[in-house]
Amino acid sequence: GRLWHAYQLSLSIEELTWEEIRDWHLAGNGWGLLVQLDRFAETLDEIGVRELMDMVLFDEATVSEIRTAVRAVVRYEAVFSDALARLGDGTSPGELGRFYRTAQQLDLDPAALDEQLSAGLTLQELSHAARLSERTGIEWSLVPQAHASGHSWGEIAQAERLADGETDWLTILEAGVGEVRSQLREQARSERQTS
Repeated sequence: GRLWHAYQLSLSIEELTWEEIRDWHLAGNGWGLLVQLDRFAETLDEIGVRELMDMVLFDEATVSEIRTAVRAVVRYEAVFSDALARLGDGTSPGELGRFYRTAQQLDLDPAALDEQLSAGLTLQELSHAARLSERTGIEWSLVPQAHASGHSWGEIAQAERLADGETDWLTILEAGVGEVRSQLREQARSERQTS
């Protein structure tokens, strides 16, 4: 039965011989996992099922890690080897998704995002900076710097709203959002009295 099944699979997985498929099963791996690896190889295009099979057989990666890396390739246009290496280094599937999603939001390649993270920023801070940048139009790379210097996300957003043609949001942050607001109120009150 095992030989028959290996032969039947070799008809659909043309890259492998029935002997290789049989050896896969004798090593304690299921038929279904091999079918999954074949689908992953079709998705990846540049990596064949034999290469994926060898990764599993030689304990370089698990089928689960390969599946997660393929998802990153499909969803975030990640490089398969980079995603697989990150998983091998202990990155959880959720963290991997957040990492590549943040790279897409910021339009950064993974190496540049790694630099931002090594500078002490977290993925959550970078994601927040990207969202704030989208809402306000501020250059996203300036937002983490302002936050790292002690300003809250709310203060940064308020400073951007208060900015006008004369005063930019960074100047308002340095002066203090509350201080600028009270100056604007005082100026408005003075103009009302004058009128």
